[in-house]
This record gives sequence, C-alpha cells and structure tokens, in this order.
Amino acid sequence: MRPLPPPERLAWWRLRFEHTQAIRAALREETTPKGERWSPAYVNQHLVALRCVLRFSRRHQLMTADDFEAAADVAPVRGHREQTGRAVGEDEIDKILRACLTDDDNPARGIRDAALIALMHATGIRREEAVQALRAHYDAALRTLRIVGKGNKERTVYVHRRAAEWINAWLALLPAKPGPLFRPVHWSGNVQARALKPSSVNYIITVRCAEARVAVFTPHDLRRTFISGYLAVGGDIVLAQRQAGHASVATTAGYDRRSDAVLQETVELLYLPTPADVHALAA
Repeated sequence: MRPLPPPERLAWWRLRFEHTQAIRAALREETTPKGERWSPAYVNQHLVALRCVLRFSRRHQLMTADDFEAAADVAPVRGHREQTGRAVGEDEIDKILRACLTDDDNPARGIRDAALIALMHATGIRREEAVQALRAHYDAALRTLRIVGKGNKERTVYVHRRAAEWINAWLALLPAKPGPLFRPVHWSGNVQARALKPSSVNYIITVRCAEARVAVFTPHDLRRTFISGYLAVGGDIVLAQRQAGHASVATTAGYDRRSDAVLQETVELLYLPTPADVHALAA
C-alpha cells in the first residue's frame, strides 16, 4: 500500500460524499496514545476542519456547488465525555499565595506570581489575556482591567478587592513607564520591560504548586474555579459569561465544576410542604 502524501499535497477537491463519510467513520475509530477512543468533540474538530477545506476548494472553483454540498454533508458525531479539569480549592489558593509571599530568594518575583495567580483566580481571564494586559488599562480606583480576548474582542473585567491588593503590591515594584502589566523578573530582582510569555504562566503555577505541596493545576483550571465559585455564590450565568469573555452561555456552563453536593444542598432550599406541614395547616 502506497503511503499517503502530506495533507498539503492531497487533492481535497476530489472528495465526494462517500469519501467524507469514510473519513468520518475512520475518525470515530481513532485512539489516543493511551488506547482510548477520540472524544466526540475532538472528532468534530477534525470534521469542521474538513468542511473548511472543502469550502475553500469551492470558493476557488475547484469543486462544483453540488459536489461541495454533498461532500460537506457530514453529520457531527454525538456523544458525551466527563468534564476535564478541576476547580482549585480555597486551601490550595491559600498555600500557593503563601508560597509566593515567602519567596526569600526573589521577593519581587514572588509578589508578581501572587498577583498573577490572584488576578486569574478572581477574574477568570485566560493566560494569554493576562500576559497581554497593559498597566495603563488597569484602573486601581475602579478595580477594572481592560483586556483584549479571543477574536480581538475587547472587554472590561472587574477585579475582586482582595485581588486588587496583590496587584497593587506588584504595581509598586514596576517602573513608572507604561508597558505590560506582568513582566519577567531577573534573578537579581530587576523587573524587565517585556511581557511574560503564555507558557511562563504554566511554569509559574507548576513551580508554586510544588512549593506549596498541592496538586498541580492548569491556568485554565483557575478559569473554571472562578466560574464555579461565581455561580456557587448566586452569580448570574450571563454576567459570568461576560466576565469570562465566552461567546455563549452554553460554553460558560461547561466550565462549572461545582460538586453534586452543592446541587443537593441547593435542591434542599426549594419549598415543598411535608405531610406534617399540610396537617398543621389543615388543623
């Protein structure tokens, strides 16, 4: 059997209905390195990419409209997988911030890490949004931060007053000149002018988790933690969507990591009279 050419050399415009259906069937049989079937969401990502390639071929007149419509008529794969990620516990946040604050080797770096983690925990912003944030866009008086998120969409997030104290402590160490909000700190303690890289956020969290002796979590878990916590205290999901910068409420709901115990406690708050209550009312 001849090996397939690389994707950029395939004649995608020659695909027809039977070919794309075979591709869909093959994707459903793909497995991860651990031997598990690809999740429905991951298969559907590939199907979306396939439709995009077909659409590109149609726009460049490499396919007829009928051939494109038939080939692109690929139904998404249905199914469900348990949610990934987790919410970070309050005790874990306490330990991590304590580890940052007791960094005797580089106190400035410790304050920066604490401010970064506190901001992400209290606002639910993405790691890319955090490292791209500008000092000039943070209003300490109003405790707001203007950021640019996915799709080049600008929004304003509101910072918890306690998180603002960590940010203000970090701002006190920054030069007066404008620039990125979060910057690398040299081993000597000098704050550099450039912005942190997104990968640096992962490294910071991993190191601080090890120092605090808590289970490692990802920057996106802080995002899940914010949404779960906001909803747990009675926050409106539409407002959580606005703060998180999601395109739809359904996406925001997918970040909820509250346990079933919270659901049970909430159900218990609903009103329903017992038999004894009904008898008492009738008496």
